[in-house]
Amino acid sequence: MLGISVCLMYISYTWLEARQMLSCGFVWCYDATSSTVDPKGFRTVVGNQVFFVNLLVAIASLVLLYRQLNGRRVVRRGNERFMRAAGALKQRRRACLAGLLVVIPLMCLLTGLLPNVFSRFSRAEHHRLAWIMQLTGGINKSEVPGAWIETVNWRLSEDVVVKFWPDTVIFYACLEFAVLVAGVGAEFPAVRTAAAKIAVNGRSVFVLFLVVFITLSVEYWMHDHAFHGGKFNDYVLEKPARTAGLVASAFMGLLLLPASKHSPVLTAVGLSWESALWMHIALAVLFLFFACLHVVLFFFRMVQLGYPTDILPLNWLVFYPCNPVGGTMPTDNFTIPTMAAVFWPSLVCLGVFPWLRRNRWELFRYTHNIFLVLVPTALWHGSNAWYFVLPSVIIWSIDRMWRFLQTAEEVQIRNIVAHEVSCWTDPKPDTPSVNVPEKITKVTFNWPGQERVHSPGMYVLVNFPDVSTGEWHPFSLSSSPLDENATLHIKNMGPNTFTGRLFESVGGKKLSMSVEGPYGPRVDLHHSASVLLVAGGIGITPMLSTLRCAVQSANAGHTMALRRLHLLWSARSAEVFDLFQEEFRLVLEAAKLPFEVKLSLYCSTSKGDASCGLGPVISGMPSFPSILQEEISVGHCLVRACGPPPMVNACEAASTAHRGIDFEPWSFVL
Repeated sequence: MLGISVCLMYISYTWLEARQMLSCGFVWCYDATSSTVDPKGFRTVVGNQVFFVNLLVAIASLVLLYRQLNGRRVVRRGNERFMRAAGALKQRRRACLAGLLVVIPLMCLLTGLLPNVFSRFSRAEHHRLAWIMQLTGGINKSEVPGAWIETVNWRLSEDVVVKFWPDTVIFYACLEFAVLVAGVGAEFPAVRTAAAKIAVNGRSVFVLFLVVFITLSVEYWMHDHAFHGGKFNDYVLEKPARTAGLVASAFMGLLLLPASKHSPVLTAVGLSWESALWMHIALAVLFLFFACLHVVLFFFRMVQLGYPTDILPLNWLVFYPCNPVGGTMPTDNFTIPTMAAVFWPSLVCLGVFPWLRRNRWELFRYTHNIFLVLVPTALWHGSNAWYFVLPSVIIWSIDRMWRFLQTAEEVQIRNIVAHEVSCWTDPKPDTPSVNVPEKITKVTFNWPGQERVHSPGMYVLVNFPDVSTGEWHPFSLSSSPLDENATLHIKNMGPNTFTGRLFESVGGKKLSMSVEGPYGPRVDLHHSASVLLVAGGIGITPMLSTLRCAVQSANAGHTMALRRLHLLWSARSAEVFDLFQEEFRLVLEAAKLPFEVKLSLYCSTSKGDASCGLGPVISGMPSFPSILQEEISVGHCLVRACGPPPMVNACEAASTAHRGIDFEPWSFVL
């Protein structure tokens, strides 16, 4: 792999002419010698894309080679490992926040120096980068007379002028504001708590960001901007069509930021990837909306001109006359048919298949990778697109390399056990209970990622190549960060599923395993007087991790404000509780803890109270209003819930009725 990547780097540097910009460092190419090798600049831009992708592959290959030569990594013991991981997370958050507050303004500066389209990344005389770097913007240039927002020029020298384009200033100023506000909230929890009392939270800041950004962007492009010197401004459909396309490009850049599992933006504001997934979805919807609006408006424009088929994919030529506008000469912009060929399948894969992800996860996951084609094509097609998209592409590419290195870490499986107990369905009118056995696979393993487990309740993405080569699925760690071994309890979801095949594989040939992660939010139980952990069925895994971690931390002498820790677990069979008797032994045998530990077990199918190895079992479902009333009598209560949606929703509804309760669902939907 190393050799192939190095060869591709050489090819991209020479034959694809990446050297035209790399040899002079892009920004300093204004003073470089003219060249006629690549007058259009396309080969240079593609060459640089290929060069940097293969540079990341080469770096990953060297890391793997280093691991191979240096042998197995030493994993620290529980307490030392946990404290180190928790401290490193805080340091990374602060470093990312400080870095972003500096890098974001620098990106605004960089976009004011370099060209907006690939055709100007050239050292040719007529497309020379030096020509664009000495230009100025403003009224009658980049803006129309009477514009409300105007380009600001900052002359660094006779040959270099920094143009603070309004669109990039709006984009990066809004992003800087959002990162600063969220970062302050993450650094000072008291500020976040005070803001929440006046209904100011992360979602309200996000909505404010979107409203301000869309309003200012649409105002600038529709009212102020002169498209190509103003030659397209006289056509009614041209301005809104181009405005929609440019706003879509900006949203493409934004939606990729929370798509990276190790995104420095999420780290800086104290968010985990799965907790910010709703942002990615919201931004993707806005991207598709503006992209479709761009296509529809241009379709009507092409109908006006008599060329409606130009909007279809797989056209060799596009007859849209823009050279000059109003003439009969067709455009020479090859990126228009290229973008049309990519857009329509992307609309299906990104706009339709996500709705099927719960039942067709693999279909959703693999077709989602069409963005690997869509993003480069958008960078070629869209004027100004790289101004918004490049930072998130760089972040995603580095994140992808880091995730690959995680999956290549050695995993040692200590033990795999398959458990099966009787479990009855909930009775309904005219429908008797039916025995549907509960089948759970317990996997005990070690891997270097245990060094990165900073909180209880984290999850990992797991692959068993002997079960399915290409399937990766998320499961919560049931082990505490302080345990020597990591454990997973994986529920069998039925025959012909990944979990079903895994269950049936136990006892056969020896299995191998790959792990990516861990992922999850920072969890700190030290500042609440009361903690209520609510679990339904297999949702016990993150709660068990949290419970064990709290008890182990207390045994280790860590000080905390916690006075009561209550685990409420509901299942469809009392026999399910006994499957976890070994994991609960630490809690049941703990003595002289500085806080009270209460375990409440509920069986929804039981007709009367029963008992199990963990203690008494209450029949029916829990009454959350009365339970929470008891919890807040102790003091501020932290509620975490993981289980079936009706149970989690009922717990959340009861929690919102009390001001002294912080509620957070731990159920993640990817």
